[in-house]
Amino acid sequence: MASQELLPAVVLVSVLFAVASLLRGWKTTIRLPFPPGPKPRFLLGNLLDMPHKMPWITYTEWGKQYGDVVHAQVFGQHILILNSIKAATELLEKRATIYSDRPSIPMISLTGWDFDFAFTPYSDKWRERRRLFHQHFRRDAIPAYHPVYLRKIRELLRGLLSTPEKFAKHIETLAAAIILDSIYGYDLKSMDDRFVHLPEEAAERLTENMLPGACIVNTLPFLRHFPSWFPGCSFHEFARDTRDLVGEMKNAPFDFVKQNMQNGSGRPSVLRELLERNDTHSTSGEQEEVMKDVAGVAYVAAVDTTTTTLIVFIMALALNPEVAKKATKFLALDSAVEHAQVVMPPMQLSGQPSFLSCPPSISQKQKMKLGRRLKLNLHFQTERPAIRNHSNAALLLAMMLPSS
Repeated sequence: MASQELLPAVVLVSVLFAVASLLRGWKTTIRLPFPPGPKPRFLLGNLLDMPHKMPWITYTEWGKQYGDVVHAQVFGQHILILNSIKAATELLEKRATIYSDRPSIPMISLTGWDFDFAFTPYSDKWRERRRLFHQHFRRDAIPAYHPVYLRKIRELLRGLLSTPEKFAKHIETLAAAIILDSIYGYDLKSMDDRFVHLPEEAAERLTENMLPGACIVNTLPFLRHFPSWFPGCSFHEFARDTRDLVGEMKNAPFDFVKQNMQNGSGRPSVLRELLERNDTHSTSGEQEEVMKDVAGVAYVAAVDTTTTTLIVFIMALALNPEVAKKATKFLALDSAVEHAQVVMPPMQLSGQPSFLSCPPSISQKQKMKLGRRLKLNLHFQTERPAIRNHSNAALLLAMMLPSS
């Protein structure tokens, strides 16, 4: 009963907040020129124009119509869409001190994703996490993870040999397995694993609700202070569920590493090294939280980017078989043609790939003979449509597989 009596006052306050925001945005629009963009509607601005799904399609069309830098505004909140590398480099790199700070997006903090320094404004919190992340993932630190890379790449290649039609799943497993092993010492065997589902679901929930226009609280931030029963504030319940999911995503693998350390078992990992390094200094709860944050960021940042890059690579080879054929020219064959063994290349940071090694005396005819033998031994059923489109790419990768 009391809540019903307060409802008119709450509505009045929200209207006043909205009007104040609109007036502030209107005054700013008069004073400052903005790049071209879709024409805003009265009061709403471009609220109805903002895409909720696959926004890159709409933004690309706007780029063709309005240029590399597109302006939109929703309830007085101004949004810039950068549609070219040139524009992004000019504003976010060359003028980084002005434009590269992170915007405040309410759903990020409401869902618990504010632990990710990719969304954190420049501050001591950002610097501490960024510094710790850089210590373990800078260029000259990567060779420490090469044994993990080689072990998981071999598993990928065996998967491509046995079920090439599932190449996307094999690649996704590779990306997840490498980062879970490197960060937590966790040996992933299948994508049907809780340690995989947690970050996938948490990241999906975030991306669906952080874009402009996707959630009302991102447009009207003051709504975050209203109860969930208030009209338009159902996002609170979604945010609470996501926050719990994000908490489990960070805590479950962290607890896995700590438990292994207590049992005297487990594999080397980034998190284990951090915990051991700080053990003598009586690691505080705050320090452990920083470690959780850095480890969580590493997983989320690595899996999607690695998976996407490799799948695009497979697609490019499948669409351009002539390029795949050129790539095989990098292969050099063992002199014992009849008993040749294909070996994994050494990990290297620069120079051309060297998939196989052999003495210069081996003839071109012998190379061609072994090449045909290798292809026949792959047993690809290329007549199946699901395989035919990517068999060339799988073949190129499979020729790196050790015979053992």
